[in-house]
Amino acid sequence: MSKRAKQNVLLSVAGAIFLFAGLRDLLRPGWLTLNNRVVSKTEIALAMALGLFFLGVAGFRTINSKEPDAQ
Repeated sequence: MSKRAKQNVLLSVAGAIFLFAGLRDLLRPGWLTLNNRVVSKTEIALAMALGLFFLGVAGFRTINSKEPDAQ
């Protein structure tokens, strides 16, 4: 696996984690967290926007990759 492919995988994982955190706070507040305060809608939107950004960057880098497919 090339360095670029590893970076794309890590960007995708980071995006999925941020999306999961945003959905978790939106649908089940207080679940799987050590923080007892109420999460604002702005923080949820920011987490989901970051998740979509990371997934978008990983997708864009994957689509525009100039490396030949290793077989």
